[in-house]
Amino acid sequence: MLRLMECHQYKTREKLRKESTVREGLYYEDLVLRFPLKSTTVSSISIKDATPYILKYEYLGTMPGWSRYAFGHYWGSEIGGVVVLGDTTGSDVAFTRLFPGKKGIQLQRGVNFWWTPKNSASYFISRVCRWLRENTNYNFITATADSEAGEAGVIYKALNWDDMGIKKHGHPVFFIDGKKVHPKTLYDRHGTSGVGKIRVIYGDRVRIEERVFKRRFLYFLK
Repeated sequence: MLRLMECHQYKTREKLRKESTVREGLYYEDLVLRFPLKSTTVSSISIKDATPYILKYEYLGTMPGWSRYAFGHYWGSEIGGVVVLGDTTGSDVAFTRLFPGKKGIQLQRGVNFWWTPKNSASYFISRVCRWLRENTNYNFITATADSEAGEAGVIYKALNWDDMGIKKHGHPVFFIDGKKVHPKTLYDRHGTSGVGKIRVIYGDRVRIEERVFKRRFLYFLK
C-alpha cells in the first residue's frame, strides 16, 4: 500500500502487471472504467478468504496473529484489495498509556492489486475507518511503515494520520530455513518468541538479526 524507493508491494504490483497485461489488461481496464472509485464497495470478508491475497503481495509473506476483521475492496463482483485488522499488541502499549481508557485496533496487513487505479488504497482505508467508526467501539486505529520493505507511510500521511515516530522494542528478526518469520507467528506456534528458546527449538535452522524498527501511525476514529 505504501511506495518509497519502489517498496516491495509496488515491485510486486509491477511484476504482476507485466505478466498479466497481455492476457487480462483489456478486461481490467474495462472493469475500472465501469466502476470508478466512488462506485466501488467495501465489504467484510473472512480472514481465510483474505489470506491468499496477503501472502501473494505482502513483504512479510505471513499472516498476523490476533486478527479480528478482514475487508475486501470490490469493483462490481471482482475483488481488488484486502485489509486485515486485529487487536493491538505489546508493541502498542505506548498508545494505551497515552490514551487511558481508549480502545485501539491495528491495521495489520493491506494490499491493493496491480490493476486497481490510483488512490485505491487511501479510498479503501478511509472506508474501513468509517465502518469501524460506525460499527465498533474502537477509539483509534494504528499502522506501521516498514523501512525494510521500502515503506514510509505515504498513504497514512495523505489520510492525515498522526506520525508517532519510530517505536523501538526488543523483538529481533527471525529467519527459519532462510525465510523470515514474525515473532508473533513463532509465539502462536510454540507459546514463546524468546531468543534462547527459539534457538533450542530450531537449532541451526534459525538465524536471528537485529530488528530495523518501524514507523508508527495513529488515527482517531472518534
